[in-house]
Amino acid sequence: MHLRQDRVFDSPDMKLLVIANPNAGRNKSPHFFDNIIEIFHQSGQSVTMEMTKSRNHASEIAESLSPCVDMIICYGGDGTLNEVINGIMRSRARPLLAYIPAGTTNDFAQSMQISKNPIKAARAIGKGRPRFVDLGFFADRRYFAYVASFGAFTSVSYSTPQKSKNRIGHLAYVFEGIRSFSNPEEFKPKHMKIIANGTEYEDEFIFGAVTNSTSIGGLVKLDRKTVNMNDGLFEVMLIRNPQNFSSLCNIAHDVLHCKYNGKDVIFFQTNNITFTGGENVPWSLDGEYHSGLPEVKIGVVHNAIKIVV
Repeated sequence: MHLRQDRVFDSPDMKLLVIANPNAGRNKSPHFFDNIIEIFHQSGQSVTMEMTKSRNHASEIAESLSPCVDMIICYGGDGTLNEVINGIMRSRARPLLAYIPAGTTNDFAQSMQISKNPIKAARAIGKGRPRFVDLGFFADRRYFAYVASFGAFTSVSYSTPQKSKNRIGHLAYVFEGIRSFSNPEEFKPKHMKIIANGTEYEDEFIFGAVTNSTSIGGLVKLDRKTVNMNDGLFEVMLIRNPQNFSSLCNIAHDVLHCKYNGKDVIFFQTNNITFTGGENVPWSLDGEYHSGLPEVKIGVVHNAIKIVV
């Protein structure tokens, strides 16, 4: 029998830490962050805010202050969330985590059904309940929340300028994706050997993803009935190099319509997977760049962290 946990703010005077990326999001008024802080003060909680100043600063803040707080609230995009999670996982403590999405695509927020409106998301935290989620561990080096991917369009997530994302939102990714068609390296097939569940796949692939999300890049959608955020399994999608333009069109149609049983699309679930032969293949972890390695082992960390939803 599973007892339903109380809402998090049923506990009075919690110590909250908001880690905010001031460059994330659009159309913020001068008092925007004050409004978020006030929402938590009105709930009777003690809250402080730290602004990030550079890449990986969110991770440093989370690691150093996790033992001092009951909950860390991340305001930013998926990249900022990735940094906060890595900081928490390096810490001795495991405070609760909450997320106020302010990025361009917010794949993780879509999977967790968190409002895209930052004010609504902040208000919902007090009514939320803790929920365990799994994390991925990439090459014994870095955690990721929802996706590790390589290949076609992967670079779009980390090469799109922040100013463009703030100005025109998701269209910035679309324009960067169109521009990437002129880069032959973007669609150059990668020869990889992949082992999972006792099965070996060796072929030329134009895309691969290990994911725990119902949305990848705001375009590829996975069925909510398939994705369970804390079942100890991640979903894997591998797309073979198409032999001709017609085959490429068929792949695009199948992926966009959640049909993963075609001859050029491999789809399965696993808790452990190894990629070899990709030393020159860059990866994207939750939208952040990671250099290629001769061998990449990805494992699932079951029930790694508690997030409030």
